[in-house]
Formats: sequence, C-alpha cells, structure tokens
Amino acid sequence: MSNSIKQSWCVIGMRKRLFPLLVAACAVAVLPYAGHAVHAGTSGQDASQPEKANTESCVKCHTSEADLEVSKASSSIESKFLVVDSKFVHSGHNARGCTSCHGGNPDASSKDEAHRAMASDPVAADGGTKTCGQCHSDITERHKGSLHYQTSGLKNAFFGRLSAVDPTGHLAQTSWRSKACVDCHATCGTCHVDKPRDPWAQTGPKGLLNGHNFLRYEDRAATEKTCYVCHAGSISDPAAGFQKHDVHYKKGMGCLSCHTEPEIHGDGKKYETMIHSGAVKVECAQCHDEASLPGIWHSKGHLEKATCQSCHAMPYRSCANCHGWQRVIDKTSAPFQITYGVKIGLANGKLTTLVHAPADSHMLADQGIPEIPADKLNTQSSWYAGYTHNVVRPEPNQELCDRCHGAGTALLKESDLQYPDHERKHLQTPLPAVKASESK
Repeated sequence: MSNSIKQSWCVIGMRKRLFPLLVAACAVAVLPYAGHAVHAGTSGQDASQPEKANTESCVKCHTSEADLEVSKASSSIESKFLVVDSKFVHSGHNARGCTSCHGGNPDASSKDEAHRAMASDPVAADGGTKTCGQCHSDITERHKGSLHYQTSGLKNAFFGRLSAVDPTGHLAQTSWRSKACVDCHATCGTCHVDKPRDPWAQTGPKGLLNGHNFLRYEDRAATEKTCYVCHAGSISDPAAGFQKHDVHYKKGMGCLSCHTEPEIHGDGKKYETMIHSGAVKVECAQCHDEASLPGIWHSKGHLEKATCQSCHAMPYRSCANCHGWQRVIDKTSAPFQITYGVKIGLANGKLTTLVHAPADSHMLADQGIPEIPADKLNTQSSWYAGYTHNVVRPEPNQELCDRCHGAGTALLKESDLQYPDHERKHLQTPLPAVKASESK
C-alpha cells in the first residue's frame, strides 16, 4: 500500500476511549455498570453467609426494559443495552445486593431518591480496592498502579509535550481533564461489565456487555468486545489492522494469546509508558525459536540488529498531523489525516517500526489558546517505537531488502522529523545494498 494520506479516524496505542458510558451524566434510572465483586462479609461476619440488603426496587426497575424506557432522561439512551439479566441478580457477584457496591437507597419510592448518593462506578476512585478487592485483592492491589488504570503513558506524553508551554503543569492538568484524557483509564467494570462505545463516536450503543454478568476473557470473542475499542488503531483498521491481515489472528489467536494477565491487570510496578519500559513483556521468541528460523533473513545479524516487525509488518497507519480533541467533537475543525506506510528507525539499539504522534500549534485552540509557539512544543520526539499488530509472512524480494538496504526506502529521513533535536537519534544511514536473489 502506498503512503497516500487518507481521511480517517484516529490512531495507535495512545488510543483513547471515553470513560465508561452508562449512567454517568445521564442520571437515568438504569443500573450503573460496575458491581464488581463478590464481597466478603464485614468484619466479624461469615463471608459465606452474606447479609443481603433489600434491593427489590432496584431489581424491579433495572430488569425491565419497559420501566427503563419510561424513566430514562434522554431519548438518545438505548434502554435495551441497560437491562440487567436475571442471572446476574441471582449470581455470586450480587450476593449482597446492588447497594453493597453502588450505594443508593433501595427503600426510596422515587428514582431521584433511590439514586441519591449512588456510585455509578464504585471502583473508579480507588481501582476497586474497597469493592472488588474484598475478594480479588491480589488483582486490585496490582491494578491500581497499572497503565490501564493510571493511563500514565498518555499523561506523561501529554504533560511532557506541554512542559515548556507552562512549566508549572497547570495548563497540562487542565487540558488533560477537559479533553477527557484522564477518563481513558480502565476500571474493573470498563472491561468486565461495561459495553464500550467507540470514543470517536458521539452516539451509538452503550450500556452493559451482557446484562451486568461479568465477562470472563476465555476466548477471542470477549476481547473483541472490549480491547479492540480502545486499541482500535492497529487492531481493527479495515485497511491494515490485526483483524484483516495478521497471521496470528488468522490462526485463531487473540489479545490474550500473547498478552498476559499481569500485563493487563498490572504486575505491582508503576511504569511511565508501555513502550520499552518492561510493562509489555511479549517477545516473538517466546513462541518462535530463533535457532529454527530459516534462511539468511533470520541470520544472527538481522535478529540482533532489527526487530521482527521491521520485516514482518505490512504498511500500517500513523498520524500525519495533530487531530486535537476539538477536531473530533467539532466537525467544522480542520480534519486530521492518516498515512499508511512503514517507517523504520533506531530505538533501544535496534531498527524497529516507528509510529508518528505529531504535535500542533493549534492543539489547545479549544482551551482558549489559539496558537502555541512551535518552539514551545519542541520538548520530545514525535516518533516512537510501536508494534503494528499486522504481522504477515513477507515476500522475500528486493522491495523488502530495500526497506533498510540500498535505497533505504522505509528508513526515517531528515525530512520526516518534526523536532530534529529529539528525533535524530532514530535516524539510520541506509545499509549496504544487497540483492534479494542472492539472499535465499
């Protein structure tokens, strides 16, 4: 595929999703999305004999689509996605009743009174420590420091970019919150209960994944309902994504075939970013024994100096300009653009695929700052190493060799740099020309 620029929706692993979209901001009579754990009893109680609150009024309304339809606050709310399944009502996760997680007043006679002091997401504030942690403390203790919960990768990139604009960090903090970046974080309910919606869409399905029953990630279908929404850029792109081209997907593999539970829930350590920090531990060599890989293509020199995706990635998507949050919400704003191609450069001592995340002087126009001086954004690289999730078995031809050798067609060039002071470290001089016909 060529490097033609295409109008499209946003991109890559900095992929944001809006926070779980269920009852928050709607104040409708729907069951919030996150009753997240079977609770042990309070101190001195037998956890096997929990005391269940009277939540008949909660159940009566929230298991009836007709009742929800009558009491919803907006016509845009789709009640069918908010109905609680009777199986959940009688499940272990609801052993102590709705209010044990969500609060509220089950004895009230009106919706407003019933929902007073109710927490739509009872795990948002502490990562699930007080609710899910009653039974799953081993997970919640790790999760509250994880990248999924903290979104520190996104935050550090955003704050770093604006560090010269306002050294106090106040502007970054304000912009971060108003742009909803802070709400990209994933709580227990975000993945196990909530039905996500494409963050770039303002309308569409939202609510519960499966009637408030907790989704267990036992097959690929489960990850397709959740992971793909946030990580859509390199996963579900119709032209160059994991679902369309990747050899692993075609073999029936999914996210959890490679990514481990500690990567997703957290391993107890805090990471600044998911990129080359140890947060992501997947290595191709875990399944592909280097000694058994055939031909000069997999020579020791290649394997030591280049990542697998340098050869095995097909053209993937990357940003051509900074979209800015306002360009998604305000359709009259200048469109953002996507490019397709392969860019290879140096990162952590190896040649690898690079993804572009450019900045823009107008990126905070929606914050009342019409233009940021370009030199104030020159704080860090706009190119970073990224795994493309579209692994193919490439044709061993001259075009493949020329990515890095001879013409170096895929190598990052000086003309590609937005902030040269921070990006020249990625440049690699083309390697000596080789003939593919002699490299079988």
